[in-house]
Amino acid sequence: MKHFLDAATEFISEIKLNQEVRENITQIERMLTRGKELFQEGLYEECIEKMMSILSIDPSHEEAVVFIKKANELKD
Repeated sequence: MKHFLDAATEFISEIKLNQEVRENITQIERMLTRGKELFQEGLYEECIEKMMSILSIDPSHEEAVVFIKKANELKD
């Protein structure tokens, strides 16, 4: 019975983790869209801030890094 409870607890933990991952992906997608809009509007500082927010969730998000570099080049 203990083995079953351990397996059930682990399964529930994985479901919660998967839900958190999905929520993070959705949040990143929204932030990325807004960051691109800010870039297109020439609001480079705001774009950088939005992309930095993405990196706080996913430090390896390559597209956010690219936009930060582009926005930094254009803001000066």
